[in-house]
Amino acid sequence: AESSRQAKELGFEVRKVVFEDQEPGWCQIGARKILFVDLASTATEQLSQLNGILASYHRSVTRDRAA
Repeated sequence: AESSRQAKELGFEVRKVVFEDQEPGWCQIGARKILFVDLASTATEQLSQLNGILASYHRSVTRDRAA
């Protein structure tokens, strides 16, 4: 719940979808930031995905600011 709240505070729309060959992750389309979590995963796996995606986002933002 904490990670989901953090994602929403960062401006993400959180979507839970069933993946086939894709990986959970995030993207930005215009001003919209969308985070994708695998609905077929367990709650524990979804939380892990969410934490990993947020960490990836933070690394990306930090890298962009340093450039």
